Amino acid sequence: MVHAKTELFDSTLTEMARMFKTLGHPARLKILQFLAASETCITGDISEDLPLGRTTLNQHLKELKDAGLIEGHIRGATTRYCLVQDRIEEMRKIMLEFIETIELDNCKCRYMKILILCTGNSCRSQMAHGFLQSFDSRLQVASAGTEASGKLNPKAVEVMKEIGIDISNHTSDQVDIYLDDEWDYVITVCGGANENCPAFLGKVKHRLHIGFDDPSHATGTPESIQNEYYRVRDKINEAFLKLYIEQLKSEL
Repeated sequence: MVHAKTELFDSTLTEMARMFKTLGHPARLKILQFLAASETCITGDISEDLPLGRTTLNQHLKELKDAGLIEGHIRGATTRYCLVQDRIEEMRKIMLEFIETIELDNCKCRYMKILILCTGNSCRSQMAHGFLQSFDSRLQVASAGTEASGKLNPKAVEVMKEIGIDISNHTSDQVDIYLDDEWDYVITVCGGANENCPAFLGKVKHRLHIGFDDPSHATGTPESIQNEYYRVRDKINEAFLKLYIEQLKSEL
């Protein structure tokens, strides 16, 4: 059996929707504020006190009157306008009761913004980016470098793909493009005595440093170089999984 959409909602929800629709224009909110600030009903042309043309104002007044929020004859320039206080109080009560039914503590739609920084943004930060993003879809992860190379390290892409994480679509970006954003965490991943960790000058709640050797500096046989990429990849996975389980997950 097919039901009309209106049959699926109870009368309280229908009434609240009507109220929200009536209040869904800043001009009507301004009119209500203006009338509420007056100690008595207002007689006269209130278009002189509001940034609205008379025709437009009368249209909004009619909407408010039809919703039972104001009373008065809306004709001409000397109309008398009053708030219907009982109706306003009823509206306030219904809206507050509705807001209280929304339990944000149980909401699963939260997310966390994390920026991972290194120097070149081609290898370690890219692997950390891939791991963190794979742990939880509520983590919005980006990575960047103070001297971004503009390309990904092919070996980093390769060793990540071997464990089922594809970072080939990532880009190597300058940190400057993220300075105007607000971040929950900024994590630097540089390591080694001869490497300077980048400083992030934007807005961030928490700063962390988890350092790793740069496998792109590895020397030796092709096998030993490959093993260094595996070692660093696994260290990054271990450290960031620990961070997620012990800290980030509980904050989501």
